Amino acid sequence: MKIGMVYGASISYEIGGGAPHEYENIHTPLGVAYPLAMIRKHHPNTKIKIIDQAFYNSSNERMLDKILGEDFDLLGFSTYVWNSISVYNWIKEIKKEQKDIKIVAGGPHFTFIPKLLMTRLDNLDFIVKKEGEIPFLKLVEKLIENDDSYDEVPSIVYRKDNKIIENDIKKPPIDLDAYASPYLTGILDEYLDNKCKYIGFQTSRGCPFSCAYCVWNIQSTFEGFPKIRYFSIDRVIKELKYIKKRVRDDVSIEIYDATFNENRKRLVELCEEINKNKIKLRLGVRVRADLLNEKQIETLKKMGVWIIRVGIESVGDSLKAVNRSQSQQKIENNLNKIKKARIMISGNIMIGLPSQSKDEILKTIEYVKPLNINAFTVNVYDPPAGTDIYNNPKKFDMKEFNETIDGRKAFETKLLNRDDIINLAKKGNEELNYLLFQLLKKYKSVIAFS
Repeated sequence: MKIGMVYGASISYEIGGGAPHEYENIHTPLGVAYPLAMIRKHHPNTKIKIIDQAFYNSSNERMLDKILGEDFDLLGFSTYVWNSISVYNWIKEIKKEQKDIKIVAGGPHFTFIPKLLMTRLDNLDFIVKKEGEIPFLKLVEKLIENDDSYDEVPSIVYRKDNKIIENDIKKPPIDLDAYASPYLTGILDEYLDNKCKYIGFQTSRGCPFSCAYCVWNIQSTFEGFPKIRYFSIDRVIKELKYIKKRVRDDVSIEIYDATFNENRKRLVELCEEINKNKIKLRLGVRVRADLLNEKQIETLKKMGVWIIRVGIESVGDSLKAVNRSQSQQKIENNLNKIKKARIMISGNIMIGLPSQSKDEILKTIEYVKPLNINAFTVNVYDPPAGTDIYNNPKKFDMKEFNETIDGRKAFETKLLNRDDIINLAKKGNEELNYLLFQLLKKYKSVIAFS
């Protein structure tokens, strides 16, 4: 059997952009790498290949040609809100050319609206819901055996007798070490050896918070399970050692944990092990800035963190309506402490949240300007499938503006129409990225503090 896994690039449709990432700015596609690592561990003779749009710097048309030229038996797609329309169109076109190929889609977007997408994509064979490592392995084993009885494969959606069947989600292992490593199995060697600048990494899954706008707290959490599950520190150290041997010194290891500083004891233990093993890497982490303290910042610096990514989101009362509670004063104080530690900061704000007024958005843009944050992301907020806002927009005074064929929904709020939201996002991008340009002129390089 020959298995291909496809990862589509992020494309912005309304603010700007539209081209795949430049070669050096791509990230390792962990969403496809973890399931493939399970296949390599349990079925080492199976042929596997990742086709990553950003890695190959390919247009959608060239990606389609590349996929069709491989003659896969099974083709998988990792789907998110930012690449779902590309995936949707690829699936339609691939099945026209190769009717016998089996196609499976997973990832957050397809997880939460599976029957809708199976209905609209009548040539899609399977959807894997939530964490896909074990369901994908079980599905592949059924296909290898030519056994089409899929009722015992957990967490999948499939077709039988012209009906769409949705199997129950099976809880995954609490100990994440049960999943094969995409690094130690060599799945991601091509990314390490080709000098990619950003290497994605996980030390945990899940999120301790319950923000109504976010998919982090539902994709990897399960009823009756701890909200956060971990890879052991021993596993993390082995993977970091493996990466260190293969990458150049300026590569950034981007830790994708939703809130890296949520477990203070583990953070200290991990730092001690990194230093004990003399692992010198440049790490990027995502944190709740209002929960930081000076000791944590010192620990992050010692373990090699060069950039901290924080969600400022909005300055005002709109966050309360979406179950986000944070202290702006603590954020501001801690950002100053991060800068004193000579760690770079990347900030994020959102435009179009429920109850967010034009005045609040303008206030947020002005608020972040004097903070001298090193990089900004300004996002138009459209709720991902599965979130409380997506499922219950009226509860949040949101009005659906349109729905695309792939199930993404754009919204207006009771205070802002769609044009208002897009124009304010453009304004934020223009003004904040102008500030970034001025910082780059001042410091000559984006890695001035590294």
